[in-house]
Amino acid sequence: PEDLSASISFRGMGNAAVDVALFQAASKAVLDCEEVGFDYQKLHAVTPEARRVQPYHFASVNGLWYLVGHDLDRQAMRTFALPRIRNLERTGRHFRRDPGFTPRRYFGDSLGVLRGDEPVVVRLAFDAYAAAFVRERVWHDSQVITEKTNGGIELELRLSFPDEALRWAMSWGEHACVVSPPEMVERARRTVKMMAAAYGV
Repeated sequence: PEDLSASISFRGMGNAAVDVALFQAASKAVLDCEEVGFDYQKLHAVTPEARRVQPYHFASVNGLWYLVGHDLDRQAMRTFALPRIRNLERTGRHFRRDPGFTPRRYFGDSLGVLRGDEPVVVRLAFDAYAAAFVRERVWHDSQVITEKTNGGIELELRLSFPDEALRWAMSWGEHACVVSPPEMVERARRTVKMMAAAYGV
């Protein structure tokens, strides 16, 4: 083990701190197919909401753990960020997981964890500098890369929540831009204007 840890390591930027007791309780409920109740703090909510959930799956995405489950009050599948869960209690009531559920299918139209309705085709252009990095990874199962004569590429993705792709594209700064759909291009323009204003440009 000492040799292995000296030879191989894993790093990530912005990894979330994990509440070990919460992680253990939630993961055990997933394995046991046991309903749970907890308070959930949505991002922009003032107070947490009580939730009753049949937990299906645990997913680690970009350094953060998420609990996927069937929300009993909303009668729909939901994704919960583990750091926003409080006061989790196991109920002792067991359930049968939908045999049609798979993580690959659930997250199939997501670039990260967010899901929308019908998927749309998103096209992003990368210059030669960024293209060298983008080519090295598989970003999504739907991706199609088209090479450009200037050394850049156009990346096509089929996503149900395109805003994740917008944020990712903008993280490349001047090395990437949104090509389509038009409404996403317009959101990018508005964001750039607001960023320019924040810097006094």
